[in-house]
Amino acid sequence: PQYGDPADFVSGEFSSGSDYTSLLANNAAIGLFTGQTRAEALEAGWVGYMASFDPGSATWAFKSIATAGADSWTANQRSIIATTNHGNHYTTEAKIGITRPGKTFGGEWIDVVLGKAWIVARIEERVFALLASEPKVDYTNEGFGQIVAVVRGVLRDAEKAKIIAAKSWNVTVPPAEDQAPEDTAPRTVAGLEFTGTLRGAVHAANIVGTLTF
Repeated sequence: PQYGDPADFVSGEFSSGSDYTSLLANNAAIGLFTGQTRAEALEAGWVGYMASFDPGSATWAFKSIATAGADSWTANQRSIIATTNHGNHYTTEAKIGITRPGKTFGGEWIDVVLGKAWIVARIEERVFALLASEPKVDYTNEGFGQIVAVVRGVLRDAEKAKIIAAKSWNVTVPPAEDQAPEDTAPRTVAGLEFTGTLRGAVHAANIVGTLTF
């Protein structure tokens, strides 16, 4: 849909307030607000460029879109887009067209959402591949160790992909003898957990200097 001003998005796009509220809680959706025509395909240029990076390895802010020029939103309109509408914009700063702020409608950084999704998908794939390739993975500490090794491998790859910080992650699992009967009976390993620190990205810096004679 096209509107004359970003402030019209709330009333013009939704049939009910709950629809708008649901959108602003959705970290699986992103919006790029533009005053350009659909023929410019600004959002397609943005997504197409970001698809060249591994998921989670690059911030979606500060990106130039080769397929179109930047918008001329005022400071107030940019604020409405980013804070009220939880969207993104493509404007000129220091004579460079860049995207900002690089967030989902739900307020999370897009690279964080993609990085987390990549980790989950790779763990699911590789654990399934382990279970499908072995005659069986024993319900023993040795068998648990095979699964832990798979998860560790994914986290090492996530570290290389700049999703999580180096040497920040750990994987733990309670021993087989401590598993509850309600878990051993259906052959489910309970309590296997991993932790890690997101690598994040710098979007601004507060710099203080003192000059003296």
